Amino acid sequence: MDQWEALGVAWDVLIGAGCVFVGDVLVAREHRWFRDVSDVERELVRSSGSARDLLARGDVLRVQFRHRSIGTVALGLASADEFGQPHPLEIAVHAGALSLPVEIWSKADRQAAKRVMGWMERLLITVAGPTRARYGAIGIESRLPSPASLARAQRSPYWPTTWFWSSQIGADAEVEQERLLSKLSQSALSRTKEGTLFRAWRPWSDPRIDVPGLEQVASFLVRAVGPLN
Repeated sequence: MDQWEALGVAWDVLIGAGCVFVGDVLVAREHRWFRDVSDVERELVRSSGSARDLLARGDVLRVQFRHRSIGTVALGLASADEFGQPHPLEIAVHAGALSLPVEIWSKADRQAAKRVMGWMERLLITVAGPTRARYGAIGIESRLPSPASLARAQRSPYWPTTWFWSSQIGADAEVEQERLLSKLSQSALSRTKEGTLFRAWRPWSDPRIDVPGLEQVASFLVRAVGPLN
């Protein structure tokens, strides 16, 4: 599935999750490969057309939606690691309390953080299936590494801290996956028919960041996904 088709599928998932397209679309002025959205000349346009017609342009960078409790939700293309690589999908929301030090959270902040995190986790699992994503992640100002980046680099501080991998990966590497799951905190795992979710950062738990678990998951994905893009 190419990135434009995947954007269309993710659009449908967002509508099903209660989001409403508000008509604001960020588009590139030139049709050329780019690493980051900030690398290209772009402009904001208003659109009332269908997702199919809009994405057929081949220049869409971001599409803005609204959700009644989450607020602004932006669907678009994330950064690519190397020239010619496809861009991963990215769904961005305001982090709210999640961007603040846990020590200064109020009771309302804690509740808001759990609500946003829970919604993003459910959305990640829901969007992964129809877009045929082999893995995905959630993070704050983080960057999803490509399979090639996973294979060649040590864990980066910019990598996400919540990871999802598909049930297909689990089936293809069943023995290795079961070995991995036996080492991880069971309270940090969620297993569904779509795949497995691991939370290395849980601000309401102790320890807040499971660094060994994060590194074990990254190592598993290196072997299970491989260096192919």
